[in-house]
Amino acid sequence: MSVSKKLKRKIIFNDNVFYWYVGKDPFDKYVAKALHIVSADKSFLIVYRLSAVTEGSVFPKLEIIKSNYIKPGFYDLNRESNERTVTPKLVESILMFCLRENNK
Repeated sequence: MSVSKKLKRKIIFNDNVFYWYVGKDPFDKYVAKALHIVSADKSFLIVYRLSAVTEGSVFPKLEIIKSNYIKPGFYDLNRESNERTVTPKLVESILMFCLRENNK
């Protein structure tokens, strides 16, 4: 079954199609906004928390939920916490981190 394309942006990275959107994080009630990236065949699903600093503690910002490329879990990308705008460049840099070969 394919991914619903409604209200999602499409990006092609390494000849693979991914869809991304910004929405509420369904897994964390304290994070207001999160970037969701999913592959067209649903074999890759990640959540990138945009506002991960709450009351002085920093949460892991990238959660790999499902992937054949990188071990599922939480990762810190060592990026600025004040990202307010999601751009295709940000999505590409996250995909680059997740799909690099030495992560397996």
